[in-house]
Amino acid sequence: MPKEFHRSERVSELLHRLVSDVVRNEVHDPRVSLVTITDLHLSRDLTVAKIYFTSLDDQADLDEIATVLQKAAGFIRSKIGREIRLRTTPELRFFKDDVELSGRAIGTLIADAVSRDDERRGSDDTTDDTTDGATDEDNDEHGSKS
Repeated sequence: MPKEFHRSERVSELLHRLVSDVVRNEVHDPRVSLVTITDLHLSRDLTVAKIYFTSLDDQADLDEIATVLQKAAGFIRSKIGREIRLRTTPELRFFKDDVELSGRAIGTLIADAVSRDDERRGSDDTTDDTTDGATDEDNDEHGSKS
C-alpha cells in the first residue's frame, strides 16, 4: 500500500527547497552567505512556515542572522509566491536551529566523561578490550580448538 502524503507535507518540502534556493542565490547579504535551512514546519492551514536555520560559520551570530532573515522575509515570500500556486503564500518566521550546537555540546560532554573514566581506571585495566580476554583458540572460526 503506497504511503499517503498530506498536502501540507508536500508543500512543506517544496517551500523548504524554494526558501533554501532564494536565501542561497538571491539574498545578497554577506551575513547569510553560509546559512543552511535545516528544517521547515508548515501549519496545517498552510499560512505560517517556521523555518529553522544554522550557519556553517562557527563565529556567526545566529541572533543577528535571524534578524536579517526576518527583515528579508517579505522579499523571500514574494519570490516564493511567484513560484508556487497557493491561495496565500505562507508567512515566514525564522528561528535559529540549536540542535547542532546541542549535539556538539553533548559530544564534548561524552568525550570528557570517557577520558575522565579512562584516567580513573589508569593502569588498573590489564585486559585487552579487543579480545575481551579470549584466546586464539576461543576465537577459532568454526568454534573448534586448534
